[in-house]
Amino acid sequence: MSDTPRTETPNTRRRRWRVLVTLALLALLAGGVVVGWRSARKSLSDEERHLVGTWTVQWDGTPGSDVIRYEFRPDRTCRVLNLDPKSLRVLNNPKDLKWRLSDGELIVRMPGAAHGPVWLPPSRRSVDEIIALTPDGPDRFRYTTVVEVRSTPLGPPVTGTMTRVTPTE
Repeated sequence: MSDTPRTETPNTRRRRWRVLVTLALLALLAGGVVVGWRSARKSLSDEERHLVGTWTVQWDGTPGSDVIRYEFRPDRTCRVLNLDPKSLRVLNNPKDLKWRLSDGELIVRMPGAAHGPVWLPPSRRSVDEIIALTPDGPDRFRYTTVVEVRSTPLGPPVTGTMTRVTPTE
């Protein structure tokens, strides 16, 4: 056996330093992802909790028109079902909808409705339904809605009533 002490070469020290720096950067990145994910998943406000459930919509001046149901879920996803008024058969059921509500303004984002130039990313081609809600009794709202693409309305505002279908919890 040799009694000479082992010494680290400069290359070994440099390699160990690089590994430590890389691990520190990966830990920092992982922490940032966790913080971002948690902040994106904020809990519902009281106003939003009241909206969770199924609501039916009736446009003003169109009795007997298609039945539209909004299902607002606690994870801020949403389904909009367009039903035939006679058979209640589903006519349209867009997917991947998100919603948020603040100060009486409800925004339903429809990324699957991609509208606009193909070269834009899907998030910039999504369609937003902007709905102003005014309480009109228990579990009932008057609403005014406009459908927009990148803040440009696609048509005139529509008004009507929105009534809860599912009982409140």
